[in-house]
Amino acid sequence: MNAKAFSNPLFVKRSTHIIQEIAGLADAIDFLNEWPEDRRDMIHEVALRGAMLEFG
Repeated sequence: MNAKAFSNPLFVKRSTHIIQEIAGLADAIDFLNEWPEDRRDMIHEVALRGAMLEFG
C-alpha cells in the first residue's frame, strides 16, 4: 500500500455547506496547515509533525 494515500478518504465538515475530502497525507497536511492558529495545540503539532515526517 502506498503510505501517502489512505485506503478510505476522510470527510471533514468545515462549515455548514463545505465538506473537505482528505484522501492522503498531502491533503491532511494542507488541512492541518489551514487550521486556525488560535486553535492549534499540542495534538495539532504532533499530527502535523507526524504527517510531514511520513510524507518525507
